[in-house]
Amino acid sequence: MFSLNNTRYSRGLLFSLVNLLLLFTLSGCKDAGQESSETTIHSARMLTISPEAGYPLAREYIGELTTKQHTDLGFEFSGKINSITFDSGDEVRRGDLLASQDTELLTIKHAELAAKIQQNKAQITLNQANLKRIKSLINNGYTSEQSLDELNAEYQVLQAGLQGLNASLKTIEYQIEKARLLAPFDATIGERFLSQGQVLNAGQVAFRLIAQNNNEISVGVPAKLAARLRLGDKFSVAINDNLSDATLVAIGKQVDKTNRTVQLRLLPQENTSGFNGQLVRVNIRQEINKSGYWLPLSAITDGVRGQWNVYLAQQIGGGQYQIKAATVAVLHTTENDAFVSGLEANQHLVIAEGLHRYVPGQIISKHRPGLAVKASGQQSKQAQAGRL
Repeated sequence: MFSLNNTRYSRGLLFSLVNLLLLFTLSGCKDAGQESSETTIHSARMLTISPEAGYPLAREYIGELTTKQHTDLGFEFSGKINSITFDSGDEVRRGDLLASQDTELLTIKHAELAAKIQQNKAQITLNQANLKRIKSLINNGYTSEQSLDELNAEYQVLQAGLQGLNASLKTIEYQIEKARLLAPFDATIGERFLSQGQVLNAGQVAFRLIAQNNNEISVGVPAKLAARLRLGDKFSVAINDNLSDATLVAIGKQVDKTNRTVQLRLLPQENTSGFNGQLVRVNIRQEINKSGYWLPLSAITDGVRGQWNVYLAQQIGGGQYQIKAATVAVLHTTENDAFVSGLEANQHLVIAEGLHRYVPGQIISKHRPGLAVKASGQQSKQAQAGRL
């Protein structure tokens, strides 16, 4: 009995000793790991930022290229189309013949009037000869004054008839001249509305002409932006993917009830080409007077309740820094950078990238180029706990 109890006592003592040894071993490993973690200082790439008075804001608006001078051209008098010289899309110069009407009937009337004028002139010649003879007879007392009055009256009638015939002749000549439709200015034919042999009424549209090198751009912008613009401002415009400059020549005074915009008129460069009604991209750049800081997007991380944070690096001596989180408001972003506000108006040292590897309160050093920056597993767990 004594031997059995003694054996049990020995086994219990041995088990206790093993547990104590294992406990001391684990405790030593844990203390060594903690000590190693506490003494390891990780580095971070830092960036010094300075306050800015504002930031440029570029917006793109869609406008329309229009021609200041375009017209629907037609004949002044009705008639049958005899020939067509140009078609849609053709370029014409001022004075070029576009189309002509049949003038055969007008030519006949012109010849008829010319004959009547010759007849009238012959009658006037005869009247003047009779008048000369009557005056001679009156001087010799062979005729009365009545014959003289009749000849004078006949002469006046003939003169009036000659004037009427000449006016009718000029009318026919004018109609013959206007039977030739000429281009009033250098233009491109936008559309043709007539065909050969067709009878057109007076004033009916025959061609639609669009003036060359006489374009302007119409674009609608918000009223708040229009109030900041000044006549003479220059903007970059894209027509057919070609960039050029355009000058602001007019600012509308009426807000469009449909899209709530104010119309602007821009005058492009003289060598700018395009199609009437074509869409144009207008780039308008303005300065926003709000103080803040420019940061790379990699220096911003999400905070609680939809806020944005940056990690400030505060020097604590010995080339070491402590991380402090600061909440900022993002005012504007570009492809790679962001303009933020919410920091004190002085220079700040911020962590530029890899914010997921750090937590507020952590001690770090400034990263030296060429050294890889690695976060320990312990710090990754702390970062995850800090975000939760």
